[in-house]
Amino acid sequence: MITKPTYLLGINSGSVGISHYDQSNFVFSRSLRLGPVRIAEVLEDLQSSVPNYVEVLDDYISSQIVDFGRFLPGRRDQPSNVVMLGVAPFATLFRQQQSKAGVEELSKADFQALYEDVLNASDQYLMDKYEVDEEDVRLIVPELLLINELLQLTNAEKIWLGNVTVLDGLIIQEAIKLGYKKYNFNDQIVTAAKNIADRYNVEPKHRDLVTKFSLHLFDQLKPLHHLGKRERLLLQVAAIVHDVGSYIDPHQHYLHSDYILQATELMGLTDTEKRMVALISRYHSAQTPSKDIRHFGHLQVEQRLLVSKLSAILRIADALDDGRKQKIDKISVSIRNPRVIITCFAHDDLFLENWVFAQKAEFFKEVFGLTPVIKLRGVR
Repeated sequence: MITKPTYLLGINSGSVGISHYDQSNFVFSRSLRLGPVRIAEVLEDLQSSVPNYVEVLDDYISSQIVDFGRFLPGRRDQPSNVVMLGVAPFATLFRQQQSKAGVEELSKADFQALYEDVLNASDQYLMDKYEVDEEDVRLIVPELLLINELLQLTNAEKIWLGNVTVLDGLIIQEAIKLGYKKYNFNDQIVTAAKNIADRYNVEPKHRDLVTKFSLHLFDQLKPLHHLGKRERLLLQVAAIVHDVGSYIDPHQHYLHSDYILQATELMGLTDTEKRMVALISRYHSAQTPSKDIRHFGHLQVEQRLLVSKLSAILRIADALDDGRKQKIDKISVSIRNPRVIITCFAHDDLFLENWVFAQKAEFFKEVFGLTPVIKLRGVR
């Protein structure tokens, strides 16, 4: 199915999650705090005071979604498949209409017929014809209007109803933890991070080179940091998004990066991990945790140490391309106490990079107790 544009819509009482797949790859994921219960509660006092409640409800939902559409990726002119999860009250209507259509999915026309039949129907009609539970009747119209807006937004051609629940997700997550099931979400997490970087116009060549150097340093410095695969992923994400703050202002961009990332959904990471990525981005430039304890002190000791280690590595990697000219093609790393020697294979002088590197190396020495130094080798 996902060889073509496909959207996964997860709708629960208070929010909507949209994940987009195309050409067999994950592309995008984002959530919106707009669910049928939340909508019904916000506009509950209007129901008895306006003659055209459904129209007002539709306008409200549309106003909440219009900006959301700008974050969706390209190819929205292409017809898409939509798989819906959750949608508990609507699922009853869907199955009734599905039986009438005699197929496993609903077409756009099937949904439109259902939409027109239900929109202005009485509560009794919904309970009798569609077997909607009485306590769910008040949610049908907000949910149907919300789904209709989302289907228009995604240019849906066919609509499917998935039977996967939160419980299924928790079971799979536990199975992965215990080793019964293998599934690696890292590629999707990295893709989501790159989407965020692209949204804030992060320069891709610098981003990719700093990410490459960061991961190489991480791999070669394992005897120093003693960190694992998950921590490597956090460094990779931070390297990808660390410059998003330049979209606001290049001056002290690292501070802007911090609050942007705290307010941004980083798919696949826990709230704590997201906070750590934001802090690693905050400390990749001029500021250090020791001089900024107000933002750093609330973390647990282990988390502080992790942020410090990954920030120190990212600072070094970022310094190696400070001029944004990609002068260094590759690096090699060796640990020779009391120094960490970083051999840079470059096709130009590194006067600026050496100067910035010397400043950023101080924090690395503070964290790891060794002094990083640059050794230059030319590239023929």
